Amino acid sequence: MARHQPLIVTLHGINSIGAWQDDVRQVFEPHFRCVPLRYPQFRRLGWLKIFSPWHRYRALKTVARNFAAEVGGAGVRPHLIAHSFGTWLAVRLMSRPGTRLRRIVFVGSPLPANFDWTTALADDPEAFYDLTNERGLLDGVISLAGRLSQARAGQAGFQGPPELIHDTRVMRDACPLCVGLVPQTHARIHNVDRDFRHSDWFVGNGHSANLWLPYFWGFPPEEYFDFIERCLLLDEMASQDVVNLRQAEEDFYARSWSWTRIDSAVVSLGEYV
Repeated sequence: MARHQPLIVTLHGINSIGAWQDDVRQVFEPHFRCVPLRYPQFRRLGWLKIFSPWHRYRALKTVARNFAAEVGGAGVRPHLIAHSFGTWLAVRLMSRPGTRLRRIVFVGSPLPANFDWTTALADDPEAFYDLTNERGLLDGVISLAGRLSQARAGQAGFQGPPELIHDTRVMRDACPLCVGLVPQTHARIHNVDRDFRHSDWFVGNGHSANLWLPYFWGFPPEEYFDFIERCLLLDEMASQDVVNLRQAEEDFYARSWSWTRIDSAVVSLGEYV
C-alpha cells in the first residue's frame, strides 16, 4: 500500500488483540492506507491493569512510538478510529507536541462525559478537524463504569458548550444544527446514537462501510446511500430496462452532489467527470 495514500489509524481497547482492526482494514484499504496500532500491555487481565499508572504509561509509550513510525513526518494528518481504552490513549496522544489528526471516530469511550475539550482545543486548536463520538445505547460496560463513578462519553456523550459540541443522534456531516453554517463555525464534536453493545461496532463490515467510510471522505451519509442506490439501479436497468436506461443515465449525470465541485462551484456529475 503506497505511503502517499490518505491514512487511517485504528486503536483497540483492553482484553483485545485488535482483530476488528483487520476487519475494518478490508473496507478502507482500497481507498486509504490503514494502520492498526497495537499494544500488548492490556491483552490479558485488562480490568485489573487499567488501574496501574505504570501499565497505562507503557501502553501510551508503545502507541506513541508506533504512531510516529507509521505516520511519518510533520504535516501528515491521519484519520483515527479508537475503541474503548483506545480513546483514552488517543486523547493522550493528541496532547503530545506535533500530533495532528483529521477526522476522529470514538466508539465505546470510557472518557468522562465532561471531558474538558474547551481547554484542550484552546491549548491546541489544530489537534484535529472534527470528532464523532458514537455512544452505544446498549453498552453495559460503559453503563457500569458510569454508575461506579461519573457519566461516560460512550453512553452519555460528551457535554460542553453548544458551539463546540452537538448532540445530534446522526452522523457528523448530516448534523441538522450545522446546516446553513459556514464550515468554520461547525461544531467540532458530535455525539451520535447507536443501538450497540460494547463491541458490536465490529460485527461485520456494514457499519464501517456505510457510515465510517463516507465520513472520512467527507460525504453526508444519506447522500452517499442515495448515490450507491442510484448506481445499483442503473446497473439493474442495464439488463432489465434498456428502454429507459438512457434517460436515467442522463438524469444521473445531470445531478450535482456536495462533492462534485470545481474550485468552490458545485457542478453536475457529468461536468465533474
